[in-house]
Amino acid sequence: LITEAEPLDAPGPRIVYVNPAFERLTGFSPDEIPGLTSRIQQGPKTQPEALQRLRAALAAGRPARVELISYRKDGSHYWQEMDIAPVRDAADGITYWVAVYRDISERKAAEAALRLSEERFRLVTQASNEAIWDWDLASRHIWWNENFTAVFGYPVDEVHHGYKQVHSEDRLRVARSIAKAINGTGSLWQEDFRFMKADGS
Repeated sequence: LITEAEPLDAPGPRIVYVNPAFERLTGFSPDEIPGLTSRIQQGPKTQPEALQRLRAALAAGRPARVELISYRKDGSHYWQEMDIAPVRDAADGITYWVAVYRDISERKAAEAALRLSEERFRLVTQASNEAIWDWDLASRHIWWNENFTAVFGYPVDEVHHGYKQVHSEDRLRVARSIAKAINGTGSLWQEDFRFMKADGS
């Protein structure tokens, strides 16, 4: 999409060109575009803060990228990622704005699903009476839920990696067992071993 450079405030710069993908994405045909502005894509759910960031970038004459909820001709909305940049003349004045739109609805839905999953996991670990841990194999960091303190007496941020809390007589066996599970094809690791509590028991 290409628009005139001015005005930045309402009604906004008029659209002078859209490519066929714009019609496929928004439902507005090139024949409908003359005289309209890109504000035809704004609606009740379009975030004012995103528009404010965009307005500030345009006023400063610099490129910008924003993510916002946009509207199609039929009134349906979708998540849009927009890159916009100025076109300048020989005197360095801005003559047009060029914008590239991407439909990122699927990505936003995936992010929302991940946040929901993480929140459910957090609630489950809070509701459980068990000590639950999660081991990041790449960083070797171990996360524990808050019941770790109740069960073993350690602050949750005290034990991050290694086997030093595993009883010395069990340590090698546990390490080998975990390595075998990591290098194997199974989806479950289970082992009995002695774990040292903070009070030394």
